[in-house]
Amino acid sequence: MAQQPTGLVPQSAAAISIEETKLMLFVGPGDSGKSYAATSFGLRTKEYGGKDSRPCYMIELDGRIAALRNRPVMYNSFTNEDGVTKVLHRIEELREQCVKNKVAPFHTLIVDSTTSFGDLAVAESMETKGSAGRSIGKLELLTVEDYGFEAEAFRQLLWESLMDIKKYCDVIVTAHQTELYKTAATKPGAPTRQEWDGKSYKILMHGNKIANKLPTKFDEIYEFANKELIVSSSSMRRSVRFQGHLARTSYPQLAKNTADHDISGKEFYTYWKSLLEKV
Repeated sequence: MAQQPTGLVPQSAAAISIEETKLMLFVGPGDSGKSYAATSFGLRTKEYGGKDSRPCYMIELDGRIAALRNRPVMYNSFTNEDGVTKVLHRIEELREQCVKNKVAPFHTLIVDSTTSFGDLAVAESMETKGSAGRSIGKLELLTVEDYGFEAEAFRQLLWESLMDIKKYCDVIVTAHQTELYKTAATKPGAPTRQEWDGKSYKILMHGNKIANKLPTKFDEIYEFANKELIVSSSSMRRSVRFQGHLARTSYPQLAKNTADHDISGKEFYTYWKSLLEKV
């Protein structure tokens, strides 16, 4: 049977604007300033000197509520008691609201973080299947089903919800990173060993496949880092990279500079915006 014509008209890639709303990934080790940088986008709100009457809204999963004190955001916090199902229900609720009204109720949505989202998914999977898996003593081991549950939770988060919400507002997702160890070359017959080259990282998740797939859906990936100059919390220097390693950008103003940008003591949104406004 012949297929009916789709009626689709090819679109011109030249018409794509870099000003369109973005799905952004902020990745870095602990205490590198990812969440703080994400919440700085709340400065877009009129209440905080910006031009948008809508708020910045965060779905907080890391349990670090105290860190949000006096930040320019609205938020809801979720824990293991809520489970990943409740998180997905909330995000789907927001998606339906955006699609129905053709506008988002916020100018920026933040999901903080994918690492905790994965933890919630695995915890819920293990609780659901009960004692059917393997265990060592009182510690239950993860099974293929747990990794599959995590992957499906991320599929629903990104492909069914955030990709649609992105059409109506900017979406920022944070993720923790960890060293990427690779098998080092050894002499024949010698035991293999894992080595870190001092510069390669990967996103910290339970399943390696979803960790490798996750970055492919983001328009912007910014890599945050920290460095302690001396043994003192006041000496901590925080930086961001827009291009290179895990980072990439579609903004030409950012892509031309592959160096680390020192953002210590700065509101990231204000600094980021100033770079984009440069000719």
